[in-house]
Amino acid sequence: MKPKKTTVHDLLDRCSYRLTDYIKFNIEKYGKKWYLYGDHFDTKIKLFNGTTAGGQFDTLEEAEEELLRILKFFAAPLEEKDILRYFDDEWINGEEQKDQLFKFRNALVKKDWKTAAKIWNKGFSNFTKEAIPGVVIYQVSINL
Repeated sequence: MKPKKTTVHDLLDRCSYRLTDYIKFNIEKYGKKWYLYGDHFDTKIKLFNGTTAGGQFDTLEEAEEELLRILKFFAAPLEEKDILRYFDDEWINGEEQKDQLFKFRNALVKKDWKTAAKIWNKGFSNFTKEAIPGVVIYQVSINL
């Protein structure tokens, strides 16, 4: 009788994947199910295009496929319609640093990554930074 192969995943019940200091994903086994989540357990990951990802899966492979879909989403270029939908005038006017946010949105639409990075690094308070989706910061950083 041949012994069963043990993989690394058989030994683990939690894996973390980190794109940046601010962007991380976790796959964790809880009972017989696998969960894919961002910062908080058992919550969906809100993507920049208005959809959600993550959640509960029957197998580790299904959770990893969903993670791959999320990572592909982060690597894809930002679309102008999504930028304008997320950074709409009403949302910006309700935030602390609206002038800077309007400049930031315009830089993203023009794909002026240097200006967007400059505003992010020097123009935003920590409070405002928390309101910006991680995918936006990731896109700015990979396009510099």
